[in-house]
Amino acid sequence: MINSQAITIDRLTVAYDAKPVLWNISSSFKKGKLTAVIGPNGAGKSTLINTMMDFIEPVMGTVSYSIEENSEWSYEKAKKHIAYVPQNTTVDWDFPATVLDVVLMGRYGHLGWFKRPGKKIKKWLNACLKR
Repeated sequence: MINSQAITIDRLTVAYDAKPVLWNISSSFKKGKLTAVIGPNGAGKSTLINTMMDFIEPVMGTVSYSIEENSEWSYEKAKKHIAYVPQNTTVDWDFPATVLDVVLMGRYGHLGWFKRPGKKIKKWLNACLKR
């Protein structure tokens, strides 16, 4: 059976100190599909995403990743295939960043420490943006 789920959440509970924020959450995110996580302020959306990104350790439950067919990956292996833009309430709208600059940020996890993207990657990303 082919696994069509990229991320699976199973009975996830997350707490800050002793106060639970998410209780017994189970869900999955399909490969190749956009998924929106919506809800009112304080509902736990950011906590869920931060737990999925391995920034917060759950009290119980699991988050598993299956990027390739029929294989479960650790977050360490999967993170090179995940793009994440954190929520930030203070944005410097005058900061000079192009669309290409923002897309290049998604490549930094593949480059290694203190390395910059070369001309080949920039050319490839420009072609992707044109498509």
